[in-house]
Amino acid sequence: MRLAGYAFSLLGFAVLLSSSVAIVNAQQEFSGCIPKLGISLRRLSSLKAGPWEGAGAMEVMDYDPFSKLAAIVEARRSSTTPLALLIVNYANVSSPFIHRRILVGNSSGEGAFVGTPNSVSVWNGFAALSLDGVPYTASGILRVYNMASGIKVGEAVMPGCSMPDSIKWSRDGSRIVVACEGEPTTQETLGSDPEVEPNPSGAIAIANVNIVSYTPSGADRPVANFSFSIKLLDFQVYIDSLSTIAYNNLLDKGFRIDPRLTKVTAAKDIEPEYITLHSDPDVLLAYVTLQENNAVASIDLTPGQERILSIWPLGLKDWSVNSVDPSDVDGTRLRKFKGLYSWYQPDTIVHAIIEEKPYLFIANEGDSKAESRRVKELLNLDTSVFPNVTAVRLDTDLGRLTVDPLFGMKKGYDRSLGWDSQTRPYSRLIAYGGRSWSILDATNGQVVFESGSQIETTLAAHPAASRCFNTDRDRNDPDTRSDNAGPEPEALEVFQLKNRTYAAIGLERMGGFMLYDVSVPKTPVFGAYIYNRNFTAPKTAPTNTLGDLAPEGIRFVPAKDSRTGNALLLLSNEISATASAWEVTSCQMH
Repeated sequence: MRLAGYAFSLLGFAVLLSSSVAIVNAQQEFSGCIPKLGISLRRLSSLKAGPWEGAGAMEVMDYDPFSKLAAIVEARRSSTTPLALLIVNYANVSSPFIHRRILVGNSSGEGAFVGTPNSVSVWNGFAALSLDGVPYTASGILRVYNMASGIKVGEAVMPGCSMPDSIKWSRDGSRIVVACEGEPTTQETLGSDPEVEPNPSGAIAIANVNIVSYTPSGADRPVANFSFSIKLLDFQVYIDSLSTIAYNNLLDKGFRIDPRLTKVTAAKDIEPEYITLHSDPDVLLAYVTLQENNAVASIDLTPGQERILSIWPLGLKDWSVNSVDPSDVDGTRLRKFKGLYSWYQPDTIVHAIIEEKPYLFIANEGDSKAESRRVKELLNLDTSVFPNVTAVRLDTDLGRLTVDPLFGMKKGYDRSLGWDSQTRPYSRLIAYGGRSWSILDATNGQVVFESGSQIETTLAAHPAASRCFNTDRDRNDPDTRSDNAGPEPEALEVFQLKNRTYAAIGLERMGGFMLYDVSVPKTPVFGAYIYNRNFTAPKTAPTNTLGDLAPEGIRFVPAKDSRTGNALLLLSNEISATASAWEVTSCQMH
């Protein structure tokens, strides 16, 4: 059933949304062939979810080839916007429409015990949704909905899984894997002591799926009911299994754990972010980014033997050999700095097999906690590394760059002082995010490729994007994000076309995505920056006139699963609340 116009009640606020506002026309965008890659892209549509924009307006998406429907999370917490699972029909990719909006949490009157939806994964016409408990440090909730009918067909509380984020449904439908982020109650805003406040351990929940009944009722409307048995893998159990030497070795290699915690409480600071499953469905492995902890973990999913196998720290990025713009008041200036480093802190992770070898692709977005400071606010810098401290503290140098004050001191963190009152000299300044993407060997976590400064240097030289270099995601305000994590690569997808393998890396702040040929993982070939954003609009231009902003998720649809007969890239754009569809075809390569 097509929803041409509909109304829903939201905390007493009624909204009427018509499909007539579905298609957005931006004034400036990429379109055409990329000869270096032999691939062509053309935007077919951008579906506007409603008359709103802002953080959480459109989150993670997934596409179901069985039903030709997409499922998208709406998580903007506002009295005028829905908390919902949005089902989009792509029968006509040039004119998609909202098939159904399934309200949850406060939007459906169940806010006393069901919180914000976080992530979605689909299987054979069904969508699995992860939701916070109430409060969000409580155990989270797993739900499954029939995408066609919108009927809830399964639900389970996941004991010990606080703030369930990324969720992945296995290809055979037998298990659903959930990243339990376990953020603390107040630390994210106040910087309080993680030892004493409510701060759940990070964990992985594995829901073994039992299909209670299954009745195909038409090709696109199967009827089923699900039940689940939940197993929790607590990261503290894994940490406890390590010797003190092994644990300290992880820390030395760049595993970021709040120094106010000890080995016996380390998991309070572990926050699983994003999950991917091994591309070969017969290999029962999962991988998860531990974003704030600057690491990737591998998980054994073998029934009865489920366990955390390993944690792979990602180390530090050295900005004395890579160029970066660390100031938001000096325009576009990419430079190298002795003594400046950053955590990589990946968000999205994707597993891919290329030439029979397994790889992990990660988008090194960066994510700070409340305990952050600008360089000029640090009390003491090591003059043997920074001989001209006065110059370093200038706003046009490193002074305005946001860094991690808990790390980088010459003799380590002083637990007798507050996190914002450290007096030991900093010999390393550690910022947040690699402003890059990486390829890892999936067997051992070793880095195969890291994109260095390529994203920022490409944007700085781009004929359109350079106007708004390191702008924020909701307005054209150049240089706004240089003092934080720059363009913030967040979304990522890996796909194959005509025997070549490609990677699309979405940029949260600038919008759009970078496209690479990764057929040879050690030496990817950059193709183009693909975007639909009006970079010529003034700073005061309304957000809804700028185009597709802040890609949160990217999904590849092979030609065999697309109604157009050509492959697609589908993007969920968080700030603009738009779902964009790009047609992907081959073109002459040279």
